[in-house]
Parts: sequence; structure tokens; C-alpha cells
Amino acid sequence: MKETTRRLFLQSLAAAGTLSAAAGSIRYAGNGIDTIEGIGVDGVIRSRTPSRAPVDVVLSQDHRFLYAVNGIAEYEGLPRGTVETFAMGKDGLRLLHVAPLSLSAILPRSAALSPDGQYLAVAVFGGGAYNILRIENGRADAVTGIVKLADGVRPAKVAFAPSGNILIGSDFVSGQTRSMRFENGNLTLLS
Repeated sequence: MKETTRRLFLQSLAAAGTLSAAAGSIRYAGNGIDTIEGIGVDGVIRSRTPSRAPVDVVLSQDHRFLYAVNGIAEYEGLPRGTVETFAMGKDGLRLLHVAPLSLSAILPRSAALSPDGQYLAVAVFGGGAYNILRIENGRADAVTGIVKLADGVRPAKVAFAPSGNILIGSDFVSGQTRSMRFENGNLTLLS
């Protein structure tokens, strides 16, 4: 098990940007409005897939699924954001599932896949929280863990430490980082 150091954390954040490498020579990016774009190594857009406000995208380890974090404030009449799961195929992306975040988890901004590929962590800007979703048969599914922070805190980025048992997030307003213990789909705030 690797010890989490500041350097390893910063490397994790750098690797967790809004672009996700895909199988072959296509990279995917959410435009934050209504589309996930597949971009070739030459910079030319190769595909456009409708999505509801994709602010971050994460690729599964086996490159079969893409998870899009939707920066929305309402889903099915309730205050919550969503994560869409897309299957990746020869013909592009195909929407498989939409998973709602916890109540009041609005305007999510960032996501990170656990090192074992079994969970997706989401930084919830508008709700001041972090959500953990279980990955079930490739789909981002039910919320299994929540850490709600003090009013005024705005999580903007999230990353797993290489060990997989620590989740680290950063706050947009203060720039402060927070550490959370991650175990069996649950989160406990450490700092």
C-alpha cells in the first residue's frame, strides 16, 4: 500500500482533468453545456454526443464506459445533480443510465474513479458535499457515501490517493484541501 504524500496527491489531481484518454486515439471532453466531444489527436472533433451539462468526464479502467458529471441543479423536480453512464463502442457513445446524486447535491464539478474501479467520487460544488456512487456492471449506480461540509464550502476537485483508501478534495473558495477516509463505499472526514 502506497503512503499518500503531497506529491502523489498533486500528481493524482493533474491526471484527473476534464479530458479522459480513451481506447485508441480519441479523447473525450464535456463542454459544460450539452455535449461530450470526441477529439482526435489532430485536434479535430470526431464525435458529438448529447449530454446534460457535462462538466467532467471519467473513463472506466477497461475503457468500456464513460461517466459524465452533469453540472445541473435539478433532476426530476428535485435539487440534485446527476452522473450519466455511457457505453463506448465502435459507433461512439451510447447512454446507458442516469444516476441521481444525493438530495441537495447540486452543481457537481469533478469526479474520480477509485483505483479498483468500483466507486466514483463526485465533488458537489453547489451542495457543499462529496458523494460516492457504486459502480455496478459498469454503471454509476446508487449513492453509498456522503460527506456534507460547512455552509460556504464549495468542493471543486476530487482525487483518490494511489492507495485507494483516502479521498482528497479541494475547495474552490478557500483553496483548502480536505482528506476523507474511504472504506467500503463510505466516507469519513479526516481534515
